[in-house]
Amino acid sequence: SFNEEVSFETTEFAMEEFTFSDEFFEEFFEEEMSLDEEFIEEEIKWLIIMGSSIHGEKFIEAGCISSIDDKNKPHSRFVNFKYFFEDSLIFFSSYKSKKADNFAANNNICVNFWWPSIETQIRVEGTISKCEEKFSDEHFSGRDAGKNIAAMVSNQSEEIESYELLKQKYEVVRQKVDSGEIEEKRPDNWGGYQIKVNYFEFWEGHNSRVNKRKFYELEKIWSELIPKEKVMI
Repeated sequence: SFNEEVSFETTEFAMEEFTFSDEFFEEFFEEEMSLDEEFIEEEIKWLIIMGSSIHGEKFIEAGCISSIDDKNKPHSRFVNFKYFFEDSLIFFSSYKSKKADNFAANNNICVNFWWPSIETQIRVEGTISKCEEKFSDEHFSGRDAGKNIAAMVSNQSEEIESYELLKQKYEVVRQKVDSGEIEEKRPDNWGGYQIKVNYFEFWEGHNSRVNKRKFYELEKIWSELIPKEKVMI
């Protein structure tokens, strides 16, 4: 398992950290990682370092997550993933958003990461559920105050009277937090989502168009499928 934390300098729209540290997760995830899980995590870690640190991939943590609503209509949107741990991907969002409604209707999801600097796509399938409240509290307490205040004032996916009024609301709450009038506390309708992955697919593009696809599927344990590598034209 990994004891190293990998951090990246990114824009204000990207995450502060994409962590592989075991310590943060010890009290939330008790199962030991299998050798296959370690291999998958090591491969993703290497790709992240290649994309971000070496090739300057700007939004390395941005993944397009697709879900199905209660009428079997698909929806996709990008989210910023904060943690990859063992076979789980974790991001944070409003529990009252349209995507939250999708997750409640059907917990099967798919995520795509596309990193053009290294011509790599990672496709993930799995099931999604809310993280434990204590875990979300821990993450919230480590965030910048400005981002937390945005989570406190925003009713995501709901229609608003005007953007200017939303900014005014943000400023009022920010001043009250700064003065100690109200507590900077995680809202009940905001927290983590954990994707328990059951399928990983790694695609590498080549100028020759002889592209390489490698995939893993969870049965009782993680196993690399036969054939181990597929060449896709």
